[in-house]
Amino acid sequence: MGPDEAYYCVNAQGTLTFEAVAEAGALASKLPGYRPGMNALWDLREADLTGLDRKALERLSEVIRQHPARLGAKIAIVVVRDVDYGIMRMWQVYGEDAPQNRRVFAKITDAQAWLRESV
Repeated sequence: MGPDEAYYCVNAQGTLTFEAVAEAGALASKLPGYRPGMNALWDLREADLTGLDRKALERLSEVIRQHPARLGAKIAIVVVRDVDYGIMRMWQVYGEDAPQNRRVFAKITDAQAWLRESV
């Protein structure tokens, strides 16, 4: 990722837990070229989200609210399974009052286009 990139990307595989997602989010700020408020693409196409229950989704939303440096950032989530799409839509609803704009996508090209759009 260079300083001219519109977003950074997190790729996840396997069964996701609250702890794994929170750790990945914390590590993202240490990526070369990371800037506060930078947009993010979470590629979860190879991940299983069924381990994220309502409580975990609420906790993840709370973690994101506590990062003012992410104010105004766009977060694109890409999933392929219907069940994962539903789980991420619940997460999106739990975080409607968060300072970031979150969207869930089934196609990575749609997510990338959205992240490159002007705010």
